[in-house]
Amino acid sequence: MQIKPLALCIACALLATAAAAQTSAFKTPLEATSYAVGADMVRNFKAQDVSFDLDAVIHGLRDAAGNGKLLMNDAEIKRLVGELEQEVRRKMIATRKLDAEAN
Repeated sequence: MQIKPLALCIACALLATAAAAQTSAFKTPLEATSYAVGADMVRNFKAQDVSFDLDAVIHGLRDAAGNGKLLMNDAEIKRLVGELEQEVRRKMIATRKLDAEAN
């Protein structure tokens, strides 16, 4: 999981859901698309067996979206996201290895 491909996936999700959002239960297409992005992000975390604290994720989203100060500096964020990406890669490699051994 890299940041640029993640941003591309989010942009695609925004475009793909914009038309469908007009007929949904949401008040606006933006509201529906925003919900879809959040749901997709959490589903991806779960699919990759990534542990997360939903309240902290929401807090980070709000801080990053607002004009408030973030609780971490950019170097800390980059380091922690990098560690998460490495852990996801390790899990994927281990899963592939087990699958290959089973076959």
